This record gives sequence, structure tokens and C-alpha cells, in this order.
Amino acid sequence: AAGTDVPKLKRLVDDCKKASCAVLSEANRRLADAQAAVEAAAREQQFRHDLAAAGTDIPKLKRIVDDCKKASCAVLSEANRRLADAQAAVEAAAREQQFRNDLEAAGTDVPKLKRIVDDCKKASCAVFSEAIRRLADAQAAVEAAMREQQFRNDLAAAGTDVPKLKRLVDDCKKASCAVLSEANRRLADAQAAVETAAREQQFRNDLAAAGTDISKLKRLVDDCKKASCAVLSEANRRLADAQAAVEAAMREQQFRNDLAAAGTDIPKLKRLVDDCKKASCAVLSEASRRLADAQAAVDAAMREQQFRNDLEAAGTDISKLKRLVDDCKKAFCAVLSEANRRLADAQAAVEAAMREQQFRNDLAAAGTDIPKLKRLVDDCKKASCAVLYEASRRLADAQTAVEAAMREQQFRNDLEAAGTDISKLKRLVDDCKKASCAVLSEASRRLADAQVVAVEAAMRELKFRNDLEAAGNDVERLSRFVDECRKEPCSVLDDAIGRLSKAKELVRPAQVRFATSTNYDMYGGDIDVKGDNGTLVKFVKSDATTCLANCRANRYCIAFVFDKWNSACYLKKQLSALTQTPRSDTSIRTDQQPFFETAKPHTCPYPNSSMRGNSISNFKSQSTEYCKRQCEDEKRCVAYMFQKRDGECTLLNSVSDRTRSDPAFDSGERTQNPNPC
Repeated sequence: AAGTDVPKLKRLVDDCKKASCAVLSEANRRLADAQAAVEAAAREQQFRHDLAAAGTDIPKLKRIVDDCKKASCAVLSEANRRLADAQAAVEAAAREQQFRNDLEAAGTDVPKLKRIVDDCKKASCAVFSEAIRRLADAQAAVEAAMREQQFRNDLAAAGTDVPKLKRLVDDCKKASCAVLSEANRRLADAQAAVETAAREQQFRNDLAAAGTDISKLKRLVDDCKKASCAVLSEANRRLADAQAAVEAAMREQQFRNDLAAAGTDIPKLKRLVDDCKKASCAVLSEASRRLADAQAAVDAAMREQQFRNDLEAAGTDISKLKRLVDDCKKAFCAVLSEANRRLADAQAAVEAAMREQQFRNDLAAAGTDIPKLKRLVDDCKKASCAVLYEASRRLADAQTAVEAAMREQQFRNDLEAAGTDISKLKRLVDDCKKASCAVLSEASRRLADAQVVAVEAAMRELKFRNDLEAAGNDVERLSRFVDECRKEPCSVLDDAIGRLSKAKELVRPAQVRFATSTNYDMYGGDIDVKGDNGTLVKFVKSDATTCLANCRANRYCIAFVFDKWNSACYLKKQLSALTQTPRSDTSIRTDQQPFFETAKPHTCPYPNSSMRGNSISNFKSQSTEYCKRQCEDEKRCVAYMFQKRDGECTLLNSVSDRTRSDPAFDSGERTQNPNPC
């Protein structure tokens, strides 16, 4: 009922102290909590009152923020916000005053005014419009001075350039510049000089354009005389040269016309060459070449006709055609390709007849020789010879005869290789029947003999097996059986020898005794034994009794380890330290001295697995970890098992088997095994 009422809680604590009540500690705790809550509320109220009183006083706000941070008060964020606002207001006022001072100091300095305007834009200062106005006035004054200086510079740079001077006068009029009158004077002087130069240049251009045109040159000479131009003497010289060149060209053209009209007429060309030599005309070499070509063409036509006549007369005579081709090559005659073709046809006809005769001779010589016949057929196919069909038929007959002989020989070889193998002889007889081979009767006889021998051998083998089974473990009968089996091949000899060894072991007195160390393993010193597939292995699957018998039967065995969890037998030829583990038992001959591992056992946990073995204790357990600690504290415990559902812990002093996957249990072993769990 007291809740957080401090007076009531104080009275309750006092009464409780007098009566030594059981709730004294709880009452004290609640009283302390209530007092702390009251003090915290009072501090919080004080902070709110100080914050309201501070207003925008930065030092006071800083002190409140510092105190509030130490006390983790609820108004800390509000105090921080007010402090930030106050500091921002002071900084803004300082910046505004700085802008006013900078504006006064800048005067008409444009770069300084630009920087003030840029900074003022970013800070949204109050003097922004005044700064913009001053910057515009300063820039206008600078631009006016720069324009006047630019006009003076442009006038000096224009020189006598009329277009530049015109543009300068126009711009100067618009801007009312001070150099306008000087610019007008210079423009007039420049225009007069340009007109004079232009007239002189026009005469030079007309002279260049006239070339060798006599009429243009005459007009130019007349105009130049009137204007007293500087190119008058040059114009007179060119006019004289042009008139002389026209007369020479007319003469040369007449020679060219006569040359074209002469064609290949040898008499006309001869007269033209003579006239041209006298006048040193330009077409002399061309006229001489055409005369030579015309004379050569006449000679060539006569030679070509003679070659055609000789070609027709040669017919298919190879010697005549060869001579004709040789002569034609030397003279580059037009019938060379035709002559070559006729020569090739004649030679091919002779070669074809010779090849055909050779094929017939080779066919007769080949007889039944298959390689020769194959080569002949291949060559005949390439040459399309007339004896191809006959050659192919003879080749097929020869191959058939050889294959038949080879099959017969193969049957004889297979018969010899089969020996007395009944399956091979049966296949040989079946194949021989299909091919009607010559050794069929011999193969059938050998098969019958082999089957008789096999039946007799099977009967003997059956008798051996029956006698072996009847002998049982009788050492005397097994010894006689082994002796008989060795005299003639029997398949159960190895089995009989093995049975005899085991029988002797059974009747032999147990001279060697073994001492067994339960829950101990021994590493190394293994004897390799023959496994199920005949290869050497470190262990074999067996039971403990068979493992003991195997060790006694091996003269090198002085101990054996039986892995109970995996039913594995390890024979040992050398001792090593015995290490604790519940999974194995180690038996050592009593004439050997064992020694034990001294290291302290450690625990290997196996979650979700169970074990079967000899229990030494059962009790309720809070957890798997508690069960494990109990096993570690019990000297006899080699393994533990915790049943999760019932919380039951079982301590074991031996384990016969372990189930690897059993979600109902957790288990573990105490081991000195050096390998990790």
C-alpha cells in the first residue's frame, strides 16, 4: 500500500527494524528507490527553471548543458538547441557587421566588391543590394575607360587597312569617341592609295589572264598606253611571242592532219617523214614510228599466213608440230595456242594407246597376286582404262580365295589353341558348322573327349568336397585328405589346409595364456593380416574368441586389441603404452610385461548418441554437463549417458556398443587417446 510514498515507507522501515520483519530489505530497497525518484524529479524541475531563466545568455546556457550532461537530465536536447540558436544569432550579427566594414573598405575596387557580393549571396547579408549597386557603378566606370583605350589601340593597329578603319569610324560614331576626326582622315588617305594600287593590279591581272590571246593582248596594249601603266613593255613582248606561236602551231597542225590522213599508207608516210625532217616538225618521231609499224605489219601478216599453211599441212605429225611450235614461239605467231593444242592432242593420243597396252600387259603379268591387282585397279580407275572391269573381277576372285584359305587356317589355329577348353571347342564347332570348315570332324572329336574328361574331373572334385566335409575337425582324416589332394590338382586344397590348422589348434593344449585389460587400447605394432579380398590389412572383422584364436595361431602375435564398438581385431607384434578408452579391450601374453599411459584421461562428448554397457550408478541430473562432471569425479567411470527427457544420468564402467545417432541421449567417454575427440 505504501507504493512510492516516502513518509509511509520510512515509517514502515522503522517499524520493520523494531519487529525484525522479513520484508525489511525489500522495504529499504523501495524507500531508496522512492527517495532517488523524488530527488531526480527535483533536479529535473531545477534544470527546467534554470533553462527558462537563462534565455539567450550563452555562458548560462553552456553551464546548464554541462550540468545536464553530468546528470543525464530530460531537458538536455532542449538546452543544446537553445544554446545552438543563441550562438548562431551572435555569429550572424558578427558576420553582418563584417560585411558592412568590408563594403566601406572596398571603395570602387571591382575584385573586392565581387568577393563581397559572392560572400553576401551565400550568407544572405543585409547589405547585398548596396554591394550590388556599388559593384555595377565601378564596373561601368572601368568599362568606359577600357573602351576609349581600345579605340586608340584599334586606330594604331588598323594602319592603312580600309575595312578596319571603316569599322573603327562606325563604332567611334556610335560611342562618340575622342579619336573620330583622326580616324576619318586616315580612312580617306587609305582609300586613295588602295584605288591607285587596284588599277595597277588590274593591268597585271589582265596581262596574266590574256595569256597568248592576241586580241586581248592588243586591247591591253592600247589601254596601257592611254594610262601609262608600268606593264606596257611586258604586254608588247607577250603580244609578239603570241603571234609567232600561232604561226608555228598552224604549221604543226597541218603536219598532224597529214599524219592522220596517211593511216598505214607506206608511200604517204614516207613523203610525210621527208617533209617533216626538212621543217623539224614535232610529229617527226610519231611519223617515223607509224611508218615502221606499217612496214612491220605487212611483214607479220605474210609470216602469219605461212604459219597457218604449215599448221594445216602438219596434221597430227608430232615432229612437224613440234618444229612449228618452236618456230612460232620465236616469231610470236597468232596460231601458237592452236599449234600447242594440236601437238598436245597428238601426244596424248599416243600416250593413251601406250598406257592401255601397258595395262593389258600388267594384267596378264599380275596373275592372282592381290597387291599387284589392287595397284592395277587403282591406277586403272584414275586413268579410266578399258581393262578395269576384268582387273576388278580378277582381284575379287583372288581375294575370295585368300580369305577362304585364311579362314581355314584360322580354324586350325583356334582348334590348336582351344586345347581341352570345352567352351572354346563348342564355339569353334558352331562357327565351323556355319562356314563348312575342313576341321569340323576333328573339332567335334576333341570336344567329345574334353567333355568326358571334364565330367570325370567334376566327379573327382565332388568326391574331394564330400570327403572334406565328412572329415570335420578330425586331424588324422584331414591330414590324409591333404596328402591325397596334393598328389593330383584339387580346388579345395587351400581350404583343407586351413581346416587342418584350425583343427590342430583346437586339440592343442592352451600353453599360452593372456591377461586382458578391460577398457584399454594399444596403438602401433600391428601385424598385417590377409583380408577378405586377399590384400594385407591392419585389422579384420571378428568376435573376441576368434581374435584370441587368430593371435594364438600367429607365431609373431604377443597381444591383440578387440574394438568392441566396431567388432575389429588388431594383432600386435610389439607392445606400447596401454591407453584408457571404453571402446576397446587389450589382451597381452602373460610372458610379456605391459605398461600404462600416465597422462590424465580427458572427456570426449558425443551429443545425440547413446551407449550400452555395465552401469555403476543411475541418478537424476540437471544437465548433460552435470552428468559429465559426475563421471569425471568417479574413478571407476569410463563413460556416461544422459537421457534428455527424464534427466537421468547413467555412469558406466564398461561399454559394449555405441549408437552414433540417438537424439534422445547425450553421451561421452573418458579416454587417454592422444588423438582429438
